[in-house]
Amino acid sequence: MNTQTHILLGAVLFGRGIPQRAWLGALGGLLPDMPLIVTVIVLKIAGMPSQRIFGEVYFSEWCQALNGFSHGFILWVGLVAIFALLWRRQRLRVRSGQGDKVSQSNSELWPGLTAMASSGLLHALIDFLCHREDAHRHFWPVSNWIFVSPVSYYDPRHFWVQFALFEALLGVLLAGFLFWRFRNLWVRLLLGLSIFTYVAIPLIFLFLARGHGLTEVP
Repeated sequence: MNTQTHILLGAVLFGRGIPQRAWLGALGGLLPDMPLIVTVIVLKIAGMPSQRIFGEVYFSEWCQALNGFSHGFILWVGLVAIFALLWRRQRLRVRSGQGDKVSQSNSELWPGLTAMASSGLLHALIDFLCHREDAHRHFWPVSNWIFVSPVSYYDPRHFWVQFALFEALLGVLLAGFLFWRFRNLWVRLLLGLSIFTYVAIPLIFLFLARGHGLTEVP
């Protein structure tokens, strides 16, 4: 699944209409892809062609380990458990009459971080189901095993067309909901840009697929 859809899912599913929590949910949807995004930006600045980045560097040992860690179930399940436990402890303090000790600025800290970690875990779960040869090592460093899904979010030979249509519809609905929910101009501009990507990105993947001879559509 494309990164912007993970971001939108995190904001909608874990934001609960609370701006601070929605931003952290969106951040959680982005974080698993950040190591690869930074790597690609640095290598592109250095002049490396995309074919080498995604054909060689991506499958190198260090890059696979880095992506495995950032998409790791161990990492995100652990963070969800820790933040949820601290959030529960905070609620218990409030119920026991110690709520005055929890400042307003800190009241959203643990629920916000729980939303962020939950969004990161959802990102990892979705990627587990829609990556094939480029799958992540979701159990790294315990195991290097990868799940080769029958569905690919970008390969026309493995249900990409069907998945892309589903993702585009889902993304537009999520962006539309957030557009209605939040009135900030800059937020709405970003949401409009995200809707545009659901047209642009499939066209880019189709162009790249043709360049690699992957034009057969199931």
